[in-house]
Amino acid sequence: MKDFSNFYYKILSRLGLSLSCALFFLAITLNAQSSVTSYENGSVYHYSQFITKADIKKHITLLASDSLEGRAFGTKGAFKASEYIASQLRYENINAKGDRGTYFQPMVITKWMREKSDFQILNQSGSTKYEMVSGKDFTYNIADLGTTTNLSGDHLMFAGFGIMDEKYNDYQYAQVRNEVVMFLEGEPSKDGKYIISGTNQPGKWSKDLKAKIEVAVQKGARAVFILVDSTRFAYRTKEQLATNIIYKDVLKQNYPIPVIRINKNALAQMLLPREYKRINKYISNAQKGKISSNYISSFFKVNLVSSSTQIRDRNVVASIEGTDPELKNEYIVVSAHYDHIGIINGEIYNGADDNGTGTSALLTLAKAMKALQDNKFVFKRSVLFLFCTGEEVGLIGSKYYTENPIVPLKDTKIEINIDMIGRNDEDHEANENYVYVIGSDKINPLLDLVIRENNSRSVNYKLDYTYNDLNHPLRLYYRSDHYNFAELGIPSVFFFGGFHKDYHQATDDTYLINTTKVEDITKLVYFTVIDLANKPGEILTKYKSN
Repeated sequence: MKDFSNFYYKILSRLGLSLSCALFFLAITLNAQSSVTSYENGSVYHYSQFITKADIKKHITLLASDSLEGRAFGTKGAFKASEYIASQLRYENINAKGDRGTYFQPMVITKWMREKSDFQILNQSGSTKYEMVSGKDFTYNIADLGTTTNLSGDHLMFAGFGIMDEKYNDYQYAQVRNEVVMFLEGEPSKDGKYIISGTNQPGKWSKDLKAKIEVAVQKGARAVFILVDSTRFAYRTKEQLATNIIYKDVLKQNYPIPVIRINKNALAQMLLPREYKRINKYISNAQKGKISSNYISSFFKVNLVSSSTQIRDRNVVASIEGTDPELKNEYIVVSAHYDHIGIINGEIYNGADDNGTGTSALLTLAKAMKALQDNKFVFKRSVLFLFCTGEEVGLIGSKYYTENPIVPLKDTKIEINIDMIGRNDEDHEANENYVYVIGSDKINPLLDLVIRENNSRSVNYKLDYTYNDLNHPLRLYYRSDHYNFAELGIPSVFFFGGFHKDYHQATDDTYLINTTKVEDITKLVYFTVIDLANKPGEILTKYKSN
């Protein structure tokens, strides 16, 4: 039988009837439909009205205020944000689920950053001829080097493209043991076709740097310099380089040997005119598929150092406990990250949409569900509200949670993540009533089915699955907190409003937020969570231990 309950409710509301009158007619409708499940009752719809634009705007206004200084991970602003979130949960008397009866799950994370980036080109006497500029002449990823890298020498081994293949081998005549090897990006081509693949499509040597590094390691190289064309070199300012930060307890190298990228334009500074002329000849030959490996004279000294410090921050965690004897120990987790990117060049990046909207949605969701429970509504399963820190610097908070779960991950049946739901993107200018749905069908299709059903019964938004493709160039499936659950086989979904011109800009402010949209998507999550919490039978996961 088609469900008309929400339809009647909307019609009655538009006719101006009171809420109690609307609920009376709604109750008659529900009683007449024996197939309607228990959550589709007057009280569920009534308490969905506790999710209001006024509350949402109040929360966003505070979270995105200058006083919180952009809520960067591990800062005073993030601490203030977590205090505010906890205060709102406490005010609504929602169960604290953190450490020692608090709302907080504290963490200490090691932050690694650049301390010294010295790359000197020397005269034969040992004096400095030229100081290579980090971000202009060379660049590197901290994780490509480890904590300290010291290199020096009077020559390099140019090895073409650094390829060892049955059809083409740059190492055929090269002896690279204990050498610093320099090679080009990509692979050789001739007459419009790549030599190795024989087609106009590049092969693995263009796509997989790791394969080239593995060959260099096998051959005994002590470091790799990758020559990058100036048009593709990742230029970085001093300020941008300062943001190359890694949060890990132990800094492990991506590769067994150091890897440094050299701007091809810097060769003129690195080499004497005669050697510069030689290497350009070798490069030209290599690009045509001719084996051109040889020694190049260059006096250099490299000293690259990464330092570390301890960062303290915390997730905020609360719950509504289920009451079913068999299902109360199973959990539906709903998450949103509350951190943003802080202060950059003196400007505060307030992050109203990213993710003041998701955090505010989660607060109002918790309020409405607690009010519903206080009205004697029975939740079979429990619901965990997880406010994550550190999303902007690598999904740190959710990663920490999945490595240190407050409730067993084997009993976590669903994860629902809310991130940036208060704006519209250019693809939806004509219809703002949409939301991107990412990941809902990947592990257990039940999650996607429940979302679709509850959407059609409530806000009736367009559910856009554009970013649901695992191979989408923007890779959004991997870029928010749900992924740390999905990676472990827990059915997960990411609700997202889309990118806009103020994304990660200082202009992402409260006055631009569409609070009606935030309210609608929060209500969709509300009905979905209640449905899942009371779904009979087993909710299957593919959980695998971390």
